Amino acid sequence: MRQDELLVVRLGKGATIVRYVEERAAQVTVALGRNRQAKLPRDRVLAATGIVPADQPAVEQFRDQAQTLVGEIDLAEVWEVLGDDTEAVSLDELADVYWESPATSVQLVALALHLDGASDYFDYDREGYSVLSRHAVEEKQARRKAEAEKADAKSTVMESLSAGTVPDDMTPAQSTLLDQLRGYAIFGDDFGGSRAVRPLIEILPGPGDLQQHAFDLLVVAGVLSADEPLELIRAGIRTRFPEEVVAGARSVPLAELLSDPSRADLSHLDIFTIDDEGTDDRDDALSVEPIDDSDGFRLGVHIADAATLIEPGGDIDVEADRRMSTLYVPEGKIPMVPPELTRLVGSLDPGQDRLAVSLLIEVGPSGDLGDWEVKSSVVRSRAALTYPEVDLALQNEGSDRHDTMQFLNAAAIVWRSKREEAGAVNVDRPEMSVSLDSKGEVSVRVLDRSSPARTLVAELMILCNSVLADFTRKEGVPAMYRSQAAVDPAGLPSPEGPPENEADEAFHRYLLAKRLRPAELGTTPTH
Repeated sequence: MRQDELLVVRLGKGATIVRYVEERAAQVTVALGRNRQAKLPRDRVLAATGIVPADQPAVEQFRDQAQTLVGEIDLAEVWEVLGDDTEAVSLDELADVYWESPATSVQLVALALHLDGASDYFDYDREGYSVLSRHAVEEKQARRKAEAEKADAKSTVMESLSAGTVPDDMTPAQSTLLDQLRGYAIFGDDFGGSRAVRPLIEILPGPGDLQQHAFDLLVVAGVLSADEPLELIRAGIRTRFPEEVVAGARSVPLAELLSDPSRADLSHLDIFTIDDEGTDDRDDALSVEPIDDSDGFRLGVHIADAATLIEPGGDIDVEADRRMSTLYVPEGKIPMVPPELTRLVGSLDPGQDRLAVSLLIEVGPSGDLGDWEVKSSVVRSRAALTYPEVDLALQNEGSDRHDTMQFLNAAAIVWRSKREEAGAVNVDRPEMSVSLDSKGEVSVRVLDRSSPARTLVAELMILCNSVLADFTRKEGVPAMYRSQAAVDPAGLPSPEGPPENEADEAFHRYLLAKRLRPAELGTTPTH
């Protein structure tokens, strides 16, 4: 090699054309530019051209000629001719086979550049260029195609987002990139693919906060909503049920379960539900019937029998176990079990035969509790009442349900008094209900938790839980208990008579609530 001779060498970013400077101890020094040099192992030299250009314009002219020829080279036929069992061949040998005559310096350099950057058929090592097997060629071509699709996806998706849209009929590569952009918009730098998408977002003009920029782009394009529940997504809470879970809910054999002869048929009772307006999942109901030859009544608390509807270990059971509970958010709720199960076969809706677990308690005229029993049952609700309707029934002596509600209300007052005598603390305070309609309008309501209807239902549910908790404790039946330590009243002001105003009442509730200890869950009652 001569001083300033043009060489093709392999650098870190691929093959390139340089000038020869000198060679010492198996290391070749080359000039990368006017003021830059590099020392390379001898085997990094792919080709020596024998050309010593007169000046830099001559170098550029030679480089342009070689680069133009690179794009025209196709070694498929050469690969077929050589076969994959051929030993490694030199650059000169490949050039002779391809051009079928001694190659020029420009051709030789072009072939070296092509083999280094875009060859699907040969690999370079110290022995020369080895011929790849058909399988290796197919894999290499598949990788190259995937890389090209990925590059095209980046260009197409980002151009569409800059115009406020997404591509029509997206390819798998485009869908993958859009998913990555969505992941970054939600999780930011915590997203695993953030390093790949950040440079793409930086190209498009927008705010300095790249995560916010990505979110804004996807909102405009309709991929995300401006009110996307980001916290739910970050927490891994999915809002939709898998198809197999929905299918399982729709295939519950309700008719077969209702015909179980071991279930008590209580469909003759005057059963009714009491819920908030707009409730579509009625999971508990009540009934009151007189006891023959007695001034007492038989109170029924009927709970939807979800355990029978859900197959243990089935798709619905596994999904419910993963969700743990129903989540309530302003936009609605994220149910623990599919709505298809609750609405179609579980909810205690009027006129529908449903499975229930019924607690039947004998109640004396003064509210004293007598014998009770628990039954697996079949029930049929007669009416779906709301809290305001029950409050009106209590006031209106002409209401068909006035007497029933008066009895329940009187009994609830007795039971509440007994609980308080036993140490229970009631902190009745208004509750704020926030909801959004389909147009995104915010609605705020204040619910009076101390209204007669709400107090009545609350006391009945507490009674039901207390009776069943006592039963499971005595009989050793495994159950989950919610326990809470008694409140220490020491130092609390003791108001004489009712509070003079709402502020005093609210302050007293605040002081009392501060003394409440957190409730505890466990398999044994602790308090």
